[in-house]
Amino acid sequence: MPLRKSRLTRTEEAQFRSRLSYLKQIGIKVGSGGDHSAPESGRFSLEQIDPAFARVHELAAGEVAEIAVVLPAKFTVRKSGVMITESYLIPSWIDLEIDLDNVEDNEAIINEITQGLPIFPPRILNHEFVGRTLPLRPCQIEGVIIGNGYCPVPTKFHDETIVTLKLVLVDERDGVFSFDFTAGIDRSVMRSHRRKWASKHPVNSSRRSGLFDTIEPDDQVGVSRGVQAKSASPVGRGPRFQ
Repeated sequence: MPLRKSRLTRTEEAQFRSRLSYLKQIGIKVGSGGDHSAPESGRFSLEQIDPAFARVHELAAGEVAEIAVVLPAKFTVRKSGVMITESYLIPSWIDLEIDLDNVEDNEAIINEITQGLPIFPPRILNHEFVGRTLPLRPCQIEGVIIGNGYCPVPTKFHDETIVTLKLVLVDERDGVFSFDFTAGIDRSVMRSHRRKWASKHPVNSSRRSGLFDTIEPDDQVGVSRGVQAKSASPVGRGPRFQ
């Protein structure tokens, strides 16, 4: 899975805010998830549902730290013509962006991280944000947002620690909207794969792998296939869910 670029530096953040200010000056309103007074934000909304089922799964730790985020949500489109041109998640504990289009189609892993949801299999809302060629029509959809990327989780965050993530959506008018979500830290998938690996390969291991890695004899916490070394390209996106 390609790496996602790191979140903005302080200088880049200042430039980003300057751009938002410029958009306001030229008449493009910039809203947020909690501000529906602006005409732009009134076109669509995103609401967290079933917060107890929102999870940040730590899939690999160490140098190649990887997470998979599962966020149940309700997406409402009120006016035709909406196109989401960019979408990403920002964890509250680190300056990184997690794209919503950088996970390969791996049904087994998706099932594993979503099997406890009230509705299974869930509808993947990423498809409404990523890779669309036609504008959205008025609708109200419930499902889950799934993000996957390289992101270390502080060891002080124990299982069930509640953290905040910000979902940012950019529409075809360059309106920027943010929606806050909460989720619990969950390392159960990583522990499960460690136990399975240890039972089959008693040799002590040192390498770590991620969501799409093929498990090798010296892999410690491999959950699936295809991870690249963290020293590879710092920017990149992979295929979205099919």
